[in-house]
Amino acid sequence: SFLANELAKNPDAQDRLQQEIDEAYDTIDSSDAELPDYTTIQTLSYLDNCIMETLRLHPVVGDIVRTCTEDIKIDGVDHMFRKDDMVFISAIGMQLDERYYPNPEQFNPDNFSKEVRAE
Repeated sequence: SFLANELAKNPDAQDRLQQEIDEAYDTIDSSDAELPDYTTIQTLSYLDNCIMETLRLHPVVGDIVRTCTEDIKIDGVDHMFRKDDMVFISAIGMQLDERYYPNPEQFNPDNFSKEVRAE
């Protein structure tokens, strides 16, 4: 999996994620269950950040395709998009754009932290 590969290449992220998972296991009542339940897993914010960052670096979709529903001229673009035109948007182009992600080719789960999302 891409996540396992990214964690292997980024031991600090791997250690931080392992710590979060270990803490989740510490909350389990061993008489009731051996694994964290769904609700506990949903609270693992760094795990969620790691998954989101992996999907950013290794997108499932190459392009986003949309059909124009009306004629439109976008400011700064010397082209008129007509109703029913197909528009292709590069997903990886956006996800590796320095305007949105500092050091865009670096695995950084903190790109999806609550603090960064709030900006």
